[in-house]
Amino acid sequence: MRKGTQVTWKYGTGTATGKIEETHKETVTRKFKGADITRHGTPDNPAYVIVQENGDRVLKLQSEVKAAAAKK
Repeated sequence: MRKGTQVTWKYGTGTATGKIEETHKETVTRKFKGADITRHGTPDNPAYVIVQENGDRVLKLQSEVKAAAAKK
């Protein structure tokens, strides 16, 4: 997956979607909504900063997301 890829992940009882903005193949920490979020990215399981449609950003590992189905 690369920058601009639309992805989905489980959130509560549903799913959330967003686009990959950054890729990190090392441990990365970002501050979102006042909280420090850390993911231990690796070359085989990179961490992604993902932007949701409402502008919120999240940090997820590749193993936590999947490519979204293309919209028709």
